Amino acid sequence: MIHCTDIEFTYDGERLALAGVDLHVAPGEFVCILGGNGSGKSTLAKHLNALLLPDRGTVTVDGASGYYRVAGIGCDTLRFKLASGEIDADGLAASSLDVDVASGQVRAEGSFSERVSTKTASGQLDVVCQGVAPRQVDSDLASGQVSVALPADTGFTAKVSKASGSFSSAFETMQQGGSYVHGDGSTAIKVHLASGDFKVEKA
Repeated sequence: MIHCTDIEFTYDGERLALAGVDLHVAPGEFVCILGGNGSGKSTLAKHLNALLLPDRGTVTVDGASGYYRVAGIGCDTLRFKLASGEIDADGLAASSLDVDVASGQVRAEGSFSERVSTKTASGQLDVVCQGVAPRQVDSDLASGQVSVALPADTGFTAKVSKASGSFSSAFETMQQGGSYVHGDGSTAIKVHLASGDFKVEKA
């Protein structure tokens, strides 16, 4: 299921092309967007394949179970929710990515400039950040495995609190207080582990 909520976009910061657009597409549903010249059809389509990014709005991919292939979505906030099964997503562009996995496997690849947030009950979650590192990464694991791949030139500070489980990094880190630091430490990573494994990889 795909939900677009309150998508807004202006050309040149002046000409309003989309205002408060909501769209709901159910699994297996085919949608046709109709309208006159200049009504925003092409502008909306360019947002769904990440050719344009909205000034405001949220896109949510909500899968109860099954296999979902998602490509080329651009928005301010992108949310994936999965009860079980698999989501395979690439070509994404969003300021923020939120992923909530009860069980199953999610792979999300794209550009996420502000924030990546993950919540995992069990299963596997792989996020590949391309081009630019997010300012913040938050991860809450009850169990399972999460890996976040960052661009090779990324500096980060990782604060890890855990009852059980493990934290590892493909980057060379130094421990400072209760944190793992690499480079300038600019990306803030917060990890809460009840159990499971969290890995920082190189994209």
